Amino acid sequence: MRKKSRTPVSDPTLHGRKEGSLALVLEKETQVFTSYTETFYSGDGNLDKHLKLKYAHSLRVLRNAREIAGEEDAFRDNPQARRALLLSALYHDLGRFEQLRRYRTFRDADSVNHGLLGARLLADPRFLVGENADGRKLTRAAVLLHNRLALPPRLPSPLDVVSKALRDADKIDIIRVLQEEFRPGRVPDKTIVLDLPDDPGKYSPKALEELLAGRTVLYSSLGSVNDFRLLLCSWVSGLEFSASRRLLARDGRLETVMESLPRNADMDRARSYVRSRLEEGK
Repeated sequence: MRKKSRTPVSDPTLHGRKEGSLALVLEKETQVFTSYTETFYSGDGNLDKHLKLKYAHSLRVLRNAREIAGEEDAFRDNPQARRALLLSALYHDLGRFEQLRRYRTFRDADSVNHGLLGARLLADPRFLVGENADGRKLTRAAVLLHNRLALPPRLPSPLDVVSKALRDADKIDIIRVLQEEFRPGRVPDKTIVLDLPDDPGKYSPKALEELLAGRTVLYSSLGSVNDFRLLLCSWVSGLEFSASRRLLARDGRLETVMESLPRNADMDRARSYVRSRLEEGK
């Protein structure tokens, strides 16, 4: 687990000359991002709903990234890493919009790798205006890597900490989005839950095994919506920063996901395991 600062530092995206400059950059890039996403709205209610969901998700991931960066020494002591983290958080799902318009799915295996597509789109000069070559390269690399099952070993610094923090910030908000779909009595949106069947008592022993072993549940192990719930629960083991665990525990959304799992001995073991991992961040 990485060295951390228990006392949040003042957010340097909001204060000081250099920090104020970054705040202005983020404001301008958010305007560019907003204008880009608006070109995808078509009047198709279902399509537009999912596009808006990804837009709102991107802004919340940026907020999560700010909070993680404000508590962790790796970003307080490295302005370049902080800058790349916040920009990559804003743009991490840039490829989702073209993916959804073209393929009508968020499932990469059935369409396109949205991280790779997003990194390619960021080469367009309309994005990352004013960033130097190193900053553009770092931001695009973090976007490219954010949806990998696992990061490559021995990534260079600061790409290593930027990628890890981005993945944490992304997972925390995906849990937030999904817990809304998993509330009792709600029929999950098929696009969001990857068209998995919603059988209240069904779950995969393989998914449970992966969770309890401290591994991320594989998408190939998903056979039901309950398995998707287990996948979200398994992410707690992969969070890289103590600030991320604290944010997830304080948010309370993962607890909602766990409570929507079936009531049996296997799922009780899963809940107990996840709660113990959340406690590690306090």
